Amino acid sequence: MELTGEFFVPEQQGNIELEHVHRYLQATQIVAGKSVLDIACGEGYGSLLLAASATTVTGVDISEEVTRTRATGTPRDNVTFLVGDCSDMPVANQSVDVVVSFETIEHHDQHEAMMREIKRVLRPELPADVNSG
Repeated sequence: MELTGEFFVPEQQGNIELEHVHRYLQATQIVAGKSVLDIACGEGYGSLLLAASATTVTGVDISEEVTRTRATGTPRDNVTFLVGDCSDMPVANQSVDVVVSFETIEHHDQHEAMMREIKRVLRPELPADVNSG
């Protein structure tokens, strides 16, 4: 796979590595015990990081080549990678608790469709009084 600079891969070092990995490491605290959709997951390094604390992670990327060569780290049973577009995701309605998407919107012009898709796939929150108990 040719490295064009369009996406980050773990072999890259320096500030770009710090920026990308740091974002996912921060997100691991938020996704603990939750079902996660990682939109524009690239080759999957971030999805694997999220899977260390999430219940399940579905990584979706538009590039079949990138998705096919995904994640160079240790495979995890709770991670699935799919080919899909952020404006038409191959994920069921109300099937995830959290959506993660870093550095995506500057690569397309389907922002409203992406937001509709995020709303479609997110589970509705339970009212606060249902959670207390």
